[in-house]
This record gives sequence, structure tokens and C-alpha cells, in this order.
Amino acid sequence: MSDDVNPELPLSIVRRIVKAQLNQYVTKNGGKEFQVSKDAQQAFSICAKVFCSFIASTANDVCREHKRRTVGADDVYTALTQVNFEDISDAVRSVIEEHTEYQKAKKVKKSSDSHLSKKRKLPEVEGAVESDGQVHEVEDDDAEADEKVDDEDAQEVTDDDDGSDSGKGKGNTESEQDDGTDGE
Repeated sequence: MSDDVNPELPLSIVRRIVKAQLNQYVTKNGGKEFQVSKDAQQAFSICAKVFCSFIASTANDVCREHKRRTVGADDVYTALTQVNFEDISDAVRSVIEEHTEYQKAKKVKKSSDSHLSKKRKLPEVEGAVESDGQVHEVEDDDAEADEKVDDEDAQEVTDDDDGSDSGKGKGNTESEQDDGTDGE
């Protein structure tokens, strides 16, 4: 692969620009619509590429003169003015400003649309309510009754530990279930 990158402008875009400009000329001056041959499209593409390279190189020089490493839009405007394309510089500046405003409006619209379309999902936990992103247990009317039942169950377990139970079902091993004497 070559280190020298030689990018080409898309012919479809070049064709569209050329036809639009030629048709604009026809509309102003009257006459028939122009046809553009493939060779002419290729020539326009090469000219556009050379022009872009020339302006980019000049803008880079402007950037270096100001001891910066990043070429900005102002460097491009200055480069266009330096090579006697002031009218293009003004046109480019206005198009860039329009595009910037369009992008800002698009971003604001997108953020407001996405904000309105977002819905909070409630947790699927039984007996829980979400408020401010927190999950809280709901107070239940039967909570006191449930606590009483739990207390009664706990009481039954402690009553069984009085030594009268054989210890079955409590997870004790056989050696733990005997009376505590080692076979004596």
C-alpha cells in the first residue's frame, strides 16, 4: 500500500454541483439544459481536488504563521483572501454560519425530542415504589400481623430447643444428637 494518499472527490457529488451551477446559468440567461460528458465530470473532479489542495496548503501556511498546529475556519477564510478569492471567502463564511446554526437547531430539537420520549421504567418488585430513583418498601396494613406470625414461629423454635426434642430436622449430625456422653 502506498504512503501517498490520493483521495478522489465522489463523481456523483461533482456531477450534481456542476449540473446545478450550469442549470442556474441556463435559468438566468435562457437556453437549453446542459449535458456534461464523463470526461468533463472527471476534469471538474480533478480541478476541485487541486483547488482544495491549494487552499488547504495555504491555510496550513497561515496556521503556521500564527504558531498553531490546527487549521481553523478563519485560516481557510484568510487563505482564500490571500489567493484573491475574497468573494468565495465571503460565500464560504456565510454557508459555514448557516450550517452551524442548522446544526445547533438540530441538536436542540434532538435533545428536546429525546427528553420527551424517555419514559422511566418502574421496578418490578412486589411491594416497592420508586421515587427519585430510590426503591422503598411499601407499608403494608398486614405488616403487624405478619410480624406477630414471625414472632410465634420464632417462639416455637425456641420451645423445641428445651432438650425434649430428638433433634431431627435441625441439621445435627448423629454424634450431636446423642445425650452428650461419648458412649459411656
